[in-house]
Amino acid sequence: PAGLFAALRLARSGIARPILLERGQPVESRGKHIGALIHRRTLLPNSNFAFGEGGAGTWSDGKLTTRIGRNSEAVRYVLDTF
Repeated sequence: PAGLFAALRLARSGIARPILLERGQPVESRGKHIGALIHRRTLLPNSNFAFGEGGAGTWSDGKLTTRIGRNSEAVRYVLDTF
């Protein structure tokens, strides 16, 4: 998600017109593939914890959202944007 957010900020700022290249599957498919990896040890090289929509951060531990109620302005901006 950090790369997606950085691209969004660049695009909105007019500084650049970023090109995003995603390796892997959309989040919905990744969930199934990650489940197969955990439970059946079936690894798909292009759809796992590291690869797919949003990258590794999509499956992070959620530090960004565990401070609800006392988020900095920058964190609030990210949460409100997405």
